[in-house]
Amino acid sequence: MRTLYLTALGFSLLIQPVYLSLAWLSSTIAEYNYCYDVVMSAKYNLPKPDFTEYGLKSEPECKQ
Repeated sequence: MRTLYLTALGFSLLIQPVYLSLAWLSSTIAEYNYCYDVVMSAKYNLPKPDFTEYGLKSEPECKQ
């Protein structure tokens, strides 16, 4: 039982950094997609996309 507890504890300590890195990567990709769509909407005279549709909490500053 003790071995099972230690294994579960060690596994949970390994999963936490992986989850945090994936969350960071996901938000980075969402920001990149949003900025790309903003540039394309300006290029083709379309309405600017809504940042909430990309799961972003605030509108990022896009380099043009």
